[in-house]
Amino acid sequence: MDGQRQQPSLREKEIFLGALDIQLPEDRRAYLNRICNGDLQLLESVETLLKQESTNESLTRFSLKADSDVFSGEKVGDVISRYTLLKEIGTGGCGVVFLTEQEGPLKLQFALKIVNSGFGNQDILKRFEGERQTLKKLDHPGIAKIIDAGATKLGNPYFVMEFVLGEGIVKYVSENRLPIADRLELFINVSRAVAFAHKQGVIHRDIKPSNILVTFKEGDNFPKIIDFGISKAISSNNAETKTGQFIGTPEYTS
Repeated sequence: MDGQRQQPSLREKEIFLGALDIQLPEDRRAYLNRICNGDLQLLESVETLLKQESTNESLTRFSLKADSDVFSGEKVGDVISRYTLLKEIGTGGCGVVFLTEQEGPLKLQFALKIVNSGFGNQDILKRFEGERQTLKKLDHPGIAKIIDAGATKLGNPYFVMEFVLGEGIVKYVSENRLPIADRLELFINVSRAVAFAHKQGVIHRDIKPSNILVTFKEGDNFPKIIDFGISKAISSNNAETKTGQFIGTPEYTS
């Protein structure tokens, strides 16, 4: 496919984003073969997107543009409140995530997540607001903290979270060749964070390797859960799922 390739279809986007969450090549291949179900054109299209992503061609932004011809949201270099957008670092179920730097002598860095109302809809915006309210309740070392929140000059809601510099848990344990005892310790700590969220009446609903980042500091491995974009607060109607609506990542949905 050449540079004039049309933007990916919704189906291509869904499969592409699902494949990104699968770290092992053989597992990713099995996923693609199964979900494409013999559609060679679909398989080729998704494989092309994955190759472009591996060469840093910003397919995350590319895929988000599929819902509108012009992405009218904020961009790198913009200043939101006292946060300067440095670079795009990913997407979640609700929006675009930027690495930001806070004004001031310390130049602290955070992750800032935005929903662009240009391609969003009321369900997405409601879910994003639910995530923002949810994170305020979750104060735990194993869960990324919310720092600030508001709306951009374009009217797009955003919130600012601590920036977690780490690897997805599967990639982390594989690349660092962690022994079984260390892997079990990571699992226990993740379970404790999930249990804490459950005690607050919050169900994450999208626990997967890319949503559990691990960092190494002070001689130990520290996991942290991110992205509560499709979480459900069981004591409220936040992020309510409609009958027949599927949200989440199929490969990690029990």
